[in-house]
Amino acid sequence: MTDKFSSFIKEKIAEGLPGQEAHFEMSHKLRTYTPATPSTAMASSVCILLFPNSNDSFSFTLMERTSHNKNDKHRGQISLPGGKKEKNDLNASQTALRELEEEVGVHVSDVELVGELTELYIPVSNFVVYPFVGITKQKPVYQKQESEVQEIFEVDIRELFDVENLKETNIKIAENITLKRVPYFELENRVVWGATAMILSEFKSLIKEYL
Repeated sequence: MTDKFSSFIKEKIAEGLPGQEAHFEMSHKLRTYTPATPSTAMASSVCILLFPNSNDSFSFTLMERTSHNKNDKHRGQISLPGGKKEKNDLNASQTALRELEEEVGVHVSDVELVGELTELYIPVSNFVVYPFVGITKQKPVYQKQESEVQEIFEVDIRELFDVENLKETNIKIAENITLKRVPYFELENRVVWGATAMILSEFKSLIKEYL
């Protein structure tokens, strides 16, 4: 089952990524284009970790970030496991795997990276994110990083295709700034928006023919 899905994703990536068009489906209307990544941007990586579930489908891992770190511009948000590239990381994929193990406790040796999605620049935090798709043959056993992770939860990939989970809301991003009608996925009763929603939108477009 996992081998079939892994091969499918590899083939779809080789054919060409959905890219920015898929990102824009879940981005705020103010983001009318993707800004060029400045030379000062910090590199980071995230991983969409897939694994088979009991419903003859696949789930992926999301986490709620802790809200006490004032230096984290994405604190309290729902995100994919991931983080900033460190000096000992040889490349973006190594960052994705290291962060996956550090934040949610999934061992690197258990994960096969099957491909990379379109990079995404996030102006508010000046990060450029390199998203990867990983797969493991069984449900992960988690060990959360208490300093950064509030909660870990899982979502069936079919939830991305349920139109009832595609919604809009107003989101306060600063004391005097509220974004109106922000698109988001409602997954496990949580609001998944911003870069995470944009990355999941590209993944959704990539796998739509599989379901």
